[in-house]
Amino acid sequence: MKQEVKVVRNPEVIEIGLEETRRKILSLLAVSDMTVSQIVEILGKDQSTIYRHIEKLLDADYIYVVGERKRAHIPEKIYGRTASVFILSPDLEDKKESTILYEFKKHQAEVLAKVFYGCGIGKSDGEDTQKAIIEIIDEMEARIAPVLEKIPSEISLSPQDAWRLKTMLILYSIMHDRELHDRVMQFFKDIFV
Repeated sequence: MKQEVKVVRNPEVIEIGLEETRRKILSLLAVSDMTVSQIVEILGKDQSTIYRHIEKLLDADYIYVVGERKRAHIPEKIYGRTASVFILSPDLEDKKESTILYEFKKHQAEVLAKVFYGCGIGKSDGEDTQKAIIEIIDEMEARIAPVLEKIPSEISLSPQDAWRLKTMLILYSIMHDRELHDRVMQFFKDIFV
């Protein structure tokens, strides 16, 4: 059964979902449930490659078999996502991240730094800015993850509602945690004009 929001904390499971082809498959399945042949057609990859990625996504519980259809009298499984929104919040006891997870965060920070700088509100889009973005996002995500995990499964959140909830929890955390407030304020002073 599909959930609206699913928090993924296991770094190994997160890593499975971050691989490029699997991200594309998850993006397609966000639009519509699909068969392997439909995914093959859209991505232009061979069927065996897509099946391997589908198996990994199934094992990691990102997707599930929604149903089946017949194509030229041959049954095909239809796949769907197990959640509308996946919140990736790694539980890293030793604070050591996988290379793929780090590269994904680095790419996100790079994009954000370019947006800020391109809009004329960032001092730089360089590595120091990117590193500061990663650190502040990690800290805020860590503060709200325990609350997100407590969302009862019977509560249905749209992706927009999940985003709004996350934003409000971050704001609440900043307002009620003096240490986090000071860190966020210093981040803005260091990064923005």
